[in-house]
Amino acid sequence: MAYVRDGQLLVTDVTNGVQGGTTQYTMTGESDQVSDIVWSPSGEFVAFVSAATGEPHVFYIYALGQSSPTDLGPGSAPAWSPDNQSIAYIGGTYPDDNIWITTIDNPAPRQLTFETNYAWGRPAFTPDGQSLVVAGADRNYM
Repeated sequence: MAYVRDGQLLVTDVTNGVQGGTTQYTMTGESDQVSDIVWSPSGEFVAFVSAATGEPHVFYIYALGQSSPTDLGPGSAPAWSPDNQSIAYIGGTYPDDNIWITTIDNPAPRQLTFETNYAWGRPAFTPDGQSLVVAGADRNYM
């Protein structure tokens, strides 16, 4: 079970309804002020948004043991691929944020859209993981 307490991301093992150990994965001032927690489909990883540095950043951790958060850069609204290998998210700097994607085995965020002054909804992978679906609109016409 992943949750936020005092701005920190904590994960408690609850196997067969029995509470086990709890691990804190974030650091004060670096990756805390957590919001938008998203488990990977396999339950091995957690993506989250942290505003610890002022601007929201997307992070992920391996939630089945000790792990340090990996910062993917400025962004929000993370979404996991069905195979747990990629994260899509809204990245960049407002108001010119766009859709980005990266793999987790070798994080190298890649920009997929190149709109200016655009607002995006949370991306979603198709069930086969081959495509993304996302809604967007020009901010001037909202």
